[in-house]
Amino acid sequence: MLRSFSTSQLALVQNLKKRESNEWNEWRKLDKRARLEIILNVDEKQSEIIRKLTSAAAMWAKLKELYEPHDGTTKLHTLATLFNMCVLQEEEDVPTFLSTWEAAMDDATTAGNSISEDIKIGLVLSKLPDSWGTFITMHSSTAKLSELLTKIRHEDIRRQKKNNAQPVAMAVSIN
Repeated sequence: MLRSFSTSQLALVQNLKKRESNEWNEWRKLDKRARLEIILNVDEKQSEIIRKLTSAAAMWAKLKELYEPHDGTTKLHTLATLFNMCVLQEEEDVPTFLSTWEAAMDDATTAGNSISEDIKIGLVLSKLPDSWGTFITMHSSTAKLSELLTKIRHEDIRRQKKNNAQPVAMAVSIN
């Protein structure tokens, strides 16, 4: 049984097909550009392996499968890199250090590395300078990271006040 369509229904169907075709063509154009970028930025051996794949996503997945280690080494390396960037130097700004450290923690979590609270506490304490030794000893058993970060901020404020309080020299005159 044949069904008849009105002219407006046919025009609507043709417009939908044209729009889908335009979107498909745009996607193909962008995918081709992405494939070219990938091919131009890999070495010849890698290029041979992925050259015949039909999408940038397939190329990327193949490269990831071949070259990304599937053990804990990658995670450990990622963590080491993140945490080696975050070391509080003697005269460095503590709020900046803490925000960088918290961003590193967020990056580690985003990368799929779950880190326990006690390890995070140990890590942040290990990144404080030697002059903070007494503070580190006193707070190494702190149970909550948020508590420790607050204590670090308070200690920084206390140290700043102490450094800003200059002793007043007494003038002694000898007659």
